[in-house]
Amino acid sequence: MKKTSDRPWFLRNLPLRIVSVIIAALMWLLVTNASNPTIVIQVSSVPVKLSNTEVITDQGMVYSVLDNTDFIPTVYITAPRSIADAIRSDNVVATADLRELTADNTVRIRLDTNIYRNQIESISGSNETLHLAIENRTRKTFTIQTTTVGDVAEGYVIGDVTAEQNQLRVSGAESVVSAIDRAVATVDVTGATGNIYTDVDIRLYDGAGNVIDPAGLTMNITKVRVTATVLMTKDVHIGLVGVSGFPASGYLLSGENSITPDHAAIAGRPSALSGITEIMLPADAVNVSGRDTTLVRQININNYLPDNTKLAGQGFEGIVEVSIGIVPKAYQTVQIAADSVELINVPEGYIAGTPAQIEGSAPASIPVKISGEEADVLSITPDMISAYADLSEVSDQISRISEAGRILTNVKITLPEGIEQEEPVSMTIVVVKNE
Repeated sequence: MKKTSDRPWFLRNLPLRIVSVIIAALMWLLVTNASNPTIVIQVSSVPVKLSNTEVITDQGMVYSVLDNTDFIPTVYITAPRSIADAIRSDNVVATADLRELTADNTVRIRLDTNIYRNQIESISGSNETLHLAIENRTRKTFTIQTTTVGDVAEGYVIGDVTAEQNQLRVSGAESVVSAIDRAVATVDVTGATGNIYTDVDIRLYDGAGNVIDPAGLTMNITKVRVTATVLMTKDVHIGLVGVSGFPASGYLLSGENSITPDHAAIAGRPSALSGITEIMLPADAVNVSGRDTTLVRQININNYLPDNTKLAGQGFEGIVEVSIGIVPKAYQTVQIAADSVELINVPEGYIAGTPAQIEGSAPASIPVKISGEEADVLSITPDMISAYADLSEVSDQISRISEAGRILTNVKITLPEGIEQEEPVSMTIVVVKNE
């Protein structure tokens, strides 16, 4: 048997040497773990990046992420302290490859880091699955509506509000696009005294007036230039020039007419409003032909506004009510003295007068039948009626009178306003040749 002293030095006390190495390794591990232990850290709110989305979009489909599953609330990382302490949220990479889309529209989320990836023991997240809603893509075109908010300065009103471009094209998920009812551009006009030109965001609304989030939608424009015209206002009277036609036989216009309302606010540029004090409705706007009762008619004064003006009153659409009084005629016969009739244009060489004036016979009266409103007719007295006879109209008869003669001539009657003469009036005069 070979003696121990005869062995190579590295084989001497071999068991002891092996035990020593093991003990040294254990001691190294204990020291290392004590100074750089393995720990678990948490990283919050990690976004998930979607890749290969064309597997959906190339089929004319669109997708949306459900329940915020494209964010991982918490990611857990197990690694040595020296490594874990160096990892930040932007070092965590979360991806969902849509080529791995399942039948129930879910995709597994894969987690990794962009540093120390080979030294990390494990990585996991509180959310491991991306959930998608997938549907058809559709397109729709809307006419952009314009509106205003706020109040212009006192004495002014908003005129036309127009958009430079009035068509909006929207594409996206069918469920979202089909819910859009209108596209609106709203201009704030608070305190304005002049025209407004501004770029306005376009907002989408559903039928209930709720704003639709445009996220996920494609729009050809998101803003539009809008012009809001600001006009001055003026209060004017509403009048009636007259009426057309005539009431039924035996009836007349009472003169008791009204327009309700009889004032309106109109708006326009200062040059257009200058000199305007009233809106006059023409006679052909009110026809009383054949009427035997008061006429009440609604008229739209927008048809009779001065050029380059518009109504400015809030809530007033321009409809006024016109009332034209029509009443039965009242009649009366008034006797006027024949001697009160003035004779004019007596031919040269003749003297003319009533029989009482020329021949000395008893004074005569002339009946004048009049009509009008009852109260007015009953108030008429003979001294309120003036009359004359124009003898130039009977000059041919007078020229044949050699000495004296009687002639029947027409009498012209002048009556107070509102009173009408119903029948012609004539009288007998005596004409004497002046020798």
